[in-house]
Amino acid sequence: MTRDPEPLLALLGRLQGLWNAQGAPVAHYALPGLTEGRLDEVARTSGFQLAGELREWWAWHNGVAEAPGVPLSTLTAGPGAWELLSLDGALADRTTWMQTMARTGLPWDPTWLPLVAGPQNSRILARTAEGDGYHVPMGFMMLPYEGELGATVAGSLAEVVALWVLALEERYYWYDSTLGGWESRWADVPLELKMRWVI
Repeated sequence: MTRDPEPLLALLGRLQGLWNAQGAPVAHYALPGLTEGRLDEVARTSGFQLAGELREWWAWHNGVAEAPGVPLSTLTAGPGAWELLSLDGALADRTTWMQTMARTGLPWDPTWLPLVAGPQNSRILARTAEGDGYHVPMGFMMLPYEGELGATVAGSLAEVVALWVLALEERYYWYDSTLGGWESRWADVPLELKMRWVI
């Protein structure tokens, strides 16, 4: 899998710009990112050495604020209906999945860290034991799922965000302020993009 040559921070800026331009509520309710000091503290207490991409991700936004009266479906990233998890939320979600998998006998690698949560118990997760110290391969899981749990679907977080940006720029997904929700042209999404499991 190829990594997008554009830096993650630039891609996150483009994603934010698309949210803003389309009037997506997530642009308003996404929480400020964490400071370097807080990232260091969480890494120290959790035992996770957060690679560069993960630090940039949670320094950008640390999840989404609660918004009473605002449909949860409008507070997602758009493509794939992914909910942005805070870093504390991601660590708690990891603990929940480890306990769930221990009861069911399904495999769960303790070095996996969920980044976003989607429909049908789906997650895009960071495979934190892999990568080059900056880029982190991204895995996918969904239950029930017949494939490999946590299978790598992107070589980096930048690659995932690049696909979201592509989906919004090509208007495979867009926020419709009149209808008050995300809309899609799923039938028009190329099969190779559908099979990436991230949009």
